Amino acid sequence: MRAAVSLVMIVRDEQRCLARCLDSVAGVVDELVVVDTGSTDDTVTIARAAGARVLHEPWHDDFAAARNVGLAAATGEWILHLDADEELDADSRPRLRDALRRAGAAAAVRLTIRNLLPDDELQAFVDAPNVRLFRNRPAHRYEGRVHEQILEPVLRAGGRVVDAPGLRIVHHGYRTDRVQGGQSRTARNLRLLGLAALDHPDDPAVLAPLGKQLAELGHFAEALETLLAAVALDDRARRLPGVARAEVHVFIGQLLLNEERYNEAANHARGSLERHPGNLLALRVLGLALFRSGRLAAAAPVLEQARRHPELHPRFGPELDALVLRCRSARAATAGASDRPIPGVRR
Repeated sequence: MRAAVSLVMIVRDEQRCLARCLDSVAGVVDELVVVDTGSTDDTVTIARAAGARVLHEPWHDDFAAARNVGLAAATGEWILHLDADEELDADSRPRLRDALRRAGAAAAVRLTIRNLLPDDELQAFVDAPNVRLFRNRPAHRYEGRVHEQILEPVLRAGGRVVDAPGLRIVHHGYRTDRVQGGQSRTARNLRLLGLAALDHPDDPAVLAPLGKQLAELGHFAEALETLLAAVALDDRARRLPGVARAEVHVFIGQLLLNEERYNEAANHARGSLERHPGNLLALRVLGLALFRSGRLAAAAPVLEQARRHPELHPRFGPELDALVLRCRSARAATAGASDRPIPGVRR
């Protein structure tokens, strides 16, 4: 007998994309539980037309609290979490049940989120691991006012997490900053992260995303201070997963690069690559830091690896080609500290 799967999601004013999301799981899941937090458009009508059970919950500036309302109502053995601006990849639909069978007694499954990015970004997309399938148990409840997560509750309950890299969710939302009927995602997240920082001022898992949001809004000095504080706290608390810590180092590196503090920027880029080898943003920051500080021989292989990266948006190819050409044609010194092996960079 196959395990029942409940899709659980929260929505508000999602009429533009909800049907695509629900269509992507048609015939894959056994139950649709949709928690509406105050829609004024046709979101609820679309959800009900797809067969969803719609619950109404006032918005309390807390994503985890809203998600947990849906978890409490779900009846499936497994929970699948999607947002309205996501869809289950077409190739993954027939594989989901097999992934659950192969999970055995595991409590959760980590799959891949493919985040599609705007055309002006360096990356066309970025893939990130995330737990989106987990057993429906009372101890498995989301945590976090924003950027909520389920992994730590699963681990605290003694659950085992297995990887299913062949399963992929496609996230369209980052192609625009507008969410939930027109509000700014960045401004919304900054407000919620500010509230979370008041509740948990010494939590690097709160300060890290807060710093990133500050940077995206152009508050660079405050962002750098916040991100450096997150790193210092995480050195003691070890709260950030490796990939998350790598991302913090990338943001710090970018901010330092803008301040022409090239040696510090390169060090943070290396710290990112140690934790996430091949990270495209870290490769670019490191390559530019080395190039702008005159270490062209060391910059060349880094920039070349960035140029070959599968996530690179094609529009950035000519820029990297030009930098590599300048490196190769220059008579840069090849000995010394600038040419030491760089973690994560293949020569």
